Amino acid sequence: MRIRSLKLPEVREVGGRFAYRYTSLVRLELPELKKAEDYFAYRCASLARLELPKLERAGGYFAHRCTSLVNLELPELKKAEDYFAYRCASLARLELPELKEAGAFFAFGCQLLPKEAIPTCVSGR
Repeated sequence: MRIRSLKLPEVREVGGRFAYRYTSLVRLELPELKKAEDYFAYRCASLARLELPKLERAGGYFAHRCTSLVNLELPELKKAEDYFAYRCASLARLELPELKEAGAFFAFGCQLLPKEAIPTCVSGR
């Protein structure tokens, strides 16, 4: 069985390796999620829609190599650890208005992402 869409309306926190290599996953919704540990949505090549409106903290390797992801909007995200949105080849829009702290290799290898989309708290790319 291949999971194409996953919605978990009451989950507030997930541990490591959540949606790890779900290659057929296209849509992931966790409307109450506040914290995601390392390897969240790791190498989900088909993931095109990621809805996490309350996420405040993203662990390392968040949305790592999600090559179908075009838009990433996380309005409440305050901290992103290393390798956030790393090598998301299709990522063209990034909205993180509350981001205050970002780790190494933030949005590294996202060639379609304009430099002005990178938050000011990110020191290098």
